[in-house]
Amino acid sequence: ITNTLEMTRFAPNVYMKKSTSENMISIRGITPFDSSIYSPTAFYVDDVQLPLHYMHNIDFFDLERIEILKGPQGTLYGGNSESGVINVITKQPSATFSGRVSGDIGVYPNIEDDPMFTRTRISLSGPLSSDKLFFGVAGMWEKDEGFMTNTNTGEDDAGKMDRFNARLTLRYLPSDNLEISFITDAMKNEDKIGVY
Repeated sequence: ITNTLEMTRFAPNVYMKKSTSENMISIRGITPFDSSIYSPTAFYVDDVQLPLHYMHNIDFFDLERIEILKGPQGTLYGGNSESGVINVITKQPSATFSGRVSGDIGVYPNIEDDPMFTRTRISLSGPLSSDKLFFGVAGMWEKDEGFMTNTNTGEDDAGKMDRFNARLTLRYLPSDNLEISFITDAMKNEDKIGVY
């Protein structure tokens, strides 16, 4: 499961309508209307809300878990959570060094020049000091040369995708009862919109 759209296919009564600028999530049949700005499904990453539709189809990498809370969640999560909440929790670094590299590669056969698809994920985490300060870095690169040709212009990049995601986490434990995390994310998408 590499993104929110794929995750919804494994969750009963959860559906995503994906288009070029909107990723509308429906839980238990409660759905936003076309051209609405906010969703009745609240979407959080590490307790930070992503309120707009186009933010909801994020790429998954270096995650701890994903929670889907169905039904109204206004008591804990406030407004715009009438149908439920999707809560994404990323991995927090610890005193143990760990690292991971994974990748996917594919080819569209029988298409001129055999265009390729590649996806790479990498993560590294561990302590900066023995038991107080920890770091984590993670990234994902996805490149797809596409398999569609614009018959009007003759260009073969109608379905091209070029995506980059990165995350830096610093975790500080000044005492047994206090934990401070600094998490920063960066994302760059350069996708052609082949359907149009």
